[in-house]
Amino acid sequence: RHVLAMGVPSVHADAVVAMSSHLSGCCSELEHPLMMARFAAFRQNDVSSAVEMIRKAHVWRHEVALPRLMQEWGEPDSGGGWRRAPRSPRAELAGRHWCGARIPSGSLGRPPLVVARVGTWDVDGIIREGLQPLLMNSFVFALEDLMQAGHAASLKARQYVLGAVVIDIGGISASVLRHMHHAHQFAKVINTVFPDLAYTITLVNAPKVFTSIWRVAGGLFDASTREKIVILGTDFEEGLRAHAGVDIKDLPMSLGGLASDDLLPPGLKVPVGAGQGIDASFGGVGR
Repeated sequence: RHVLAMGVPSVHADAVVAMSSHLSGCCSELEHPLMMARFAAFRQNDVSSAVEMIRKAHVWRHEVALPRLMQEWGEPDSGGGWRRAPRSPRAELAGRHWCGARIPSGSLGRPPLVVARVGTWDVDGIIREGLQPLLMNSFVFALEDLMQAGHAASLKARQYVLGAVVIDIGGISASVLRHMHHAHQFAKVINTVFPDLAYTITLVNAPKVFTSIWRVAGGLFDASTREKIVILGTDFEEGLRAHAGVDIKDLPMSLGGLASDDLLPPGLKVPVGAGQGIDASFGGVGR
């Protein structure tokens, strides 16, 4: 009854209670019942698997100095999440070449919404300049922001709140397949240390070639993540609303919405020599 009153879905309540007795304060930042429900959901209420994931996530957060990473890449916002506010030259560099962020709420009561422009992301330039570890910081910042914003919304509403993710893949080409081994590192973070964050992931503006790309890329993700993904073409307004409950007006203008494109990182092309003299490693400073 206690966890149900806090907003934990009944389908996860028994697992959350059992998980709490196993953890006993070992991983305090991840032990709120509504947070544990995210891990229970991700592991289909397998208590031992969810507990193991929380323990691994707790250790990983310490190893990568996550609090320092978050403070270097941004600052807390009024809604319980984080806003981008780079505080170092390397965070500023990453911000110029990153491609996604959480969009402030437009519609009343809308869950957290993350938008990413992956289709025009300069993957070739990032790989050429060896900036993958640096951009991993931006990726983790976005994931942690989504998790904390969702958790804050859950606490406020006393119900389990998940975000929605919209990924613009317009312009993507089959050339990304040669970099798929690098994508594995990003997928590993999602599959192993971050729990249930989004109720839907919608890929929009998909070109025909994406069918071939998805045959490879789809296998990188955990089955529970793949189940949330829907792929839509250029006429995606109705499909997005049906799948994710997201109104197109909440998207940036470049995707047909009313929100400013400035809310997203610019995702600029990476010039030759961009990373020279920059600490491009992954993790918070001084880890």
